[in-house]
Amino acid sequence: MLLVDDDPGILQWFRRALERRVTLTTACGPKEGLEVFDRDGPFAVVISDMRMPGMDGVEFLSAIRDRDPNTVRIMLTGHPDVETAIDAVNRGSIFRFLSKTSEPEELLIAIRAALDHRRLLQSRANLLEARLRAAQRMELVGRSAACVFHDIKNMLTVITLEAEMGMLQCEENPRAREHFERINRAAGDVARIAQQLVAVGRPVEREQLAPLCMDAFLHEFYGMLRSAIPKTIVIDCDVPHELPVIRADAGLLGQALLNLAINARDAMPEGGKLEIAVSVVTVSDDEARERGGEAGGDYLCIRVSDTGVGLERAQLARIFDPFFTTKRQGNGLGLSLVIDVARRHHGWVAVSSEPGEGTSFFVYIPACNQQNATEPKTTMAEVECDRS
Repeated sequence: MLLVDDDPGILQWFRRALERRVTLTTACGPKEGLEVFDRDGPFAVVISDMRMPGMDGVEFLSAIRDRDPNTVRIMLTGHPDVETAIDAVNRGSIFRFLSKTSEPEELLIAIRAALDHRRLLQSRANLLEARLRAAQRMELVGRSAACVFHDIKNMLTVITLEAEMGMLQCEENPRAREHFERINRAAGDVARIAQQLVAVGRPVEREQLAPLCMDAFLHEFYGMLRSAIPKTIVIDCDVPHELPVIRADAGLLGQALLNLAINARDAMPEGGKLEIAVSVVTVSDDEARERGGEAGGDYLCIRVSDTGVGLERAQLARIFDPFFTTKRQGNGLGLSLVIDVARRHHGWVAVSSEPGEGTSFFVYIPACNQQNATEPKTTMAEVECDRS
């Protein structure tokens, strides 16, 4: 913490009052304060006197903000008044406004609150930086795949045609025909992987998203899902009537949900229960921005849950990374595609899992403003906590 005041007596009083409680650096006057900040900073908290020669506290803390926006700034004055407080808050973005007559314990309370605020700002900055790096990696993967996709497709066309010709010529040799069929299936798998790679990082503009009626979409999706999931897995689909309309790319959204369902299937090799539930949740602006959304409001939450093996904490930390997989076989692109699709729809994905207790994925998509759901609304925390 850096304390700046033009009165050496005040600095000495603070050093005695806060001794052994905080790591305190002092500077006599604003000029020395900026020199100390540039030399020894950044500081988590800067406390400045209001009235100082050459530069008042508002100007000084504004300069500190320009040097490091994450530094929490506190104003200290012996002559508090409303105009000074308003100016300090508006120009210096002051976190707290304290009187010089404050007791040491009151100062410590303000400092602890400032440190908590600093940690919150740093956590958000780290989260945004991590998301930026992830988005850059996804874009690089998509661009790299797009460069070679056409060449791969041409080679796969030759492989597929040759395999089909081989199958036609092996009608009387079942064993040879089986080999050609495996070649044909493998070529199809490679084509799907290449398409997933191209999809990751491919920009989807707003005008490509069209109004989508979720009732009809999920009803159709359930029919397709039933043919892809073995009979040993029970599918429970809870879709309320009159859900709000969302703006979505039906193909991309269906692919993302199918990837989640396939993951759930693979997590239950001996059978189990796959549950798909949809609800309308109200999200605050802070919650939306913290998760990667654009603004608060009503969101459609699509939950895909299984009763499978669950995930370890270390796996949860990397679950959405490209090429990371918990399966013996797999390319690790399924969940990367899911989170990429959610972001393109201006939403996000959350996950809840415990080893042996199954896994739940929550896909949040903003509802169109002109539509109102008749179903009761809940908060995002209530939806996720209820499952976990």
